[in-house]
Amino acid sequence: MPSRSTSAATARRRRRRHRPLKWQKERRDAERERLGDLWVDHDLVFARDGFKLSRGEAGGPQDPEKVSAR
Repeated sequence: MPSRSTSAATARRRRRRHRPLKWQKERRDAERERLGDLWVDHDLVFARDGFKLSRGEAGGPQDPEKVSAR
């Protein structure tokens, strides 16, 4: 059985790992609310935002070349 300190360390690592995903979800939800009907939900974690709607629909998949550049 793992010690309490090991369990606590594992829980801290898990929370740290989830922080960026939580931040991204909050960012995406705010963008979805801002754009209203212009947002097309594809159930993506990293979705295209409304910065340049002329390049594609907001909420759609991001350009793979742009994702790694951020």
